[in-house]
Amino acid sequence: MLNSPWSNIQVGSMTRSEILQVLVELARKVFDDEELEFSESTLFDDIDAWDSMNHVHMVVAMERRFGVRFGIGDLRRVVRVADLVDVIIERQRQVSD
Repeated sequence: MLNSPWSNIQVGSMTRSEILQVLVELARKVFDDEELEFSESTLFDDIDAWDSMNHVHMVVAMERRFGVRFGIGDLRRVVRVADLVDVIIERQRQVSD
C-alpha cells in the first residue's frame, strides 16, 4: 500500500481497496475492456485507453458512482490511481460534513 494520509480511512462503508475495485469496474465499462487491471501505483499515462475523451466519461461516471463533484484543481494533481482515490475520499468527506 502506498503511503497516503488517507490509508486507513473508509469512504462511507468503502475501504480504499473497494474504491479501487469500483474504479477498475468503471474503467472497464468506459474503456470497453473487460481485461483492464490497474493498481493504486499505476500512472494514468500507463493506461492506454485513458485518453481525453475517456477521461471525461470516467469523470462523469465517478461523480455519479461516488456522489461527488470534482473541481479542475482536483484532477490536475492526479497523476496515479492512488491520487484519484485520495481525491474521492476528500470529496466524499466534504459531502458528509
